[in-house]
Amino acid sequence: MNKATRTALEGSIKKWEDIEAGKCPDQGSDNCPLCSVFKRIHISGGKYKRNWISCTGCPVKRSTGEAGCISSPYDAWKRHQDLRYDAENRNASWATDKRSKELAKAELEFLISLRVE
Repeated sequence: MNKATRTALEGSIKKWEDIEAGKCPDQGSDNCPLCSVFKRIHISGGKYKRNWISCTGCPVKRSTGEAGCISSPYDAWKRHQDLRYDAENRNASWATDKRSKELAKAELEFLISLRVE
């Protein structure tokens, strides 16, 4: 793992430590150090417009094989938060309920496990 990837991973681990501790909210890719380095949105033109995300080089994608944190613990966190918050309040998800805290811990442990790559 190169230095930039290691730095981004450690930043994401710190983010999830803080989320689990109730010190900050999750704002998706807006406050994710890994996303700030690896997330790219591709916009296709033509009759059938389809936007897609690539996360080439991201340790999460290398682990799951999926872009956008699909198939990682973040996927379950996001689904849970979508059920808890309406569209207006979804920009900042806090780990305030028991299930959110469990899911935040799962994401944190997953990210820590990526250090060994």
